[in-house]
Amino acid sequence: MTRHSEEGTDSRSLQRPTKKSSKKRDPKTKIIHMGFEYTRAWSSHLKIVFRCSVYRSTGCKARLAIRPTTSGYELVNMHTCVQPTSGTGADIVDCTTAMKLRVDSLSVLDLTKPVHEMW
Repeated sequence: MTRHSEEGTDSRSLQRPTKKSSKKRDPKTKIIHMGFEYTRAWSSHLKIVFRCSVYRSTGCKARLAIRPTTSGYELVNMHTCVQPTSGTGADIVDCTTAMKLRVDSLSVLDLTKPVHEMW
């Protein structure tokens, strides 16, 4: 078996390399469950496993296994990363002005009270 033709060039090098068709990615790579964000780790025909999205930076071992055939899920390991906050920025109400007005009204009502009792 010879690798080179008589001219001294490889016959395979004259052909253009064929580009492999890239596998289409599933757009559902991140999910949020109970306030934690999970990233898709691997899948099989039985289940899809997501791991905590901060796994690489914190080493959190929490995983979420979803079984599409039974529509069930299983939480594997506990989170060792920081717990999520219990609300969004939309839930926070700025009441600074109301508090200042209340302190002003209390200080005017009783001038004998020291400042530390107001707070």
